[in-house]
Amino acid sequence: KEGDIYILDNGRTAKDFMDKKIKEFDSMGGEGPFFVVDLDTLVQKHLKWLSNLPRVKPFYAVKCNSTPTVLKTLSALGTGFDCASKNLLGFQLSVLDIGGGLPGKDIPVTFQECSDVINEALDEYFPLDGGVQIIAEPGRYYVESIFTLAANVIAKRAVMDDVTKDEGRESTERLMMYYLNEGVYGSLNWLLTDPDYIEIKPYLHGAEESREQRYRSVIWGPTCDCVDKIIDNYMIPDLRVGDWFLIEKIGAYSISSRTDYNGFEKAHIYFAVTNETWRTLS
Repeated sequence: KEGDIYILDNGRTAKDFMDKKIKEFDSMGGEGPFFVVDLDTLVQKHLKWLSNLPRVKPFYAVKCNSTPTVLKTLSALGTGFDCASKNLLGFQLSVLDIGGGLPGKDIPVTFQECSDVINEALDEYFPLDGGVQIIAEPGRYYVESIFTLAANVIAKRAVMDDVTKDEGRESTERLMMYYLNEGVYGSLNWLLTDPDYIEIKPYLHGAEESREQRYRSVIWGPTCDCVDKIIDNYMIPDLRVGDWFLIEKIGAYSISSRTDYNGFEKAHIYFAVTNETWRTLS
């Protein structure tokens, strides 16, 4: 069972559902890592595609994230599916495939900016009366921003870093080590294969901006492997075992290549969707 679908009512959102699950797990004494997937945002992204690129038929790149619920949702919306391992730009008879690579978030360029460039080129080189069908293979665009990971702090330790001199006085800086129940052999595996694509910024669930002292920290995964490092030199307040970290916008190429290395279970997936959107999809 790849994931459970939860229907949200009374104006609740995927964020509200995340808060609820963390509260439940805390009351039970902890739980493994898990994802909350915002299906409403997935639907909104498809509607935005139709509005911005009306001439381009999307064929979702299944290799990006093959979660069955994602595929069923996109199928209900009428997308096609790209199930091949190749990603070529070119002609096939009367079909132009403009490929993939469109961003799943509006950094460093927005989807609107990409759409404007594509539409201008299509109008110039492939006018409507030319009889050419235009397709694309979006992957990240659909799924990157809809997955949020929740991972638990399972251990911590403090080490004394190098001696520094401040106004003639020698002092040692405290370096914090935190260990999460998810790491680079699980849902964060893209940190090994494509570390420069996303600047990872974990943040503490329920935390508010404060003037609390921050410490230079290293965040590790659970496997005790020296490769299982999530982020280095990260300035955060002192955390407690049992705190939850959230990592947003990691739906692309995370689910599809994660493992259960060293016997650690894969993060469970919960899908959240509003009652209105669920009725539309059904």
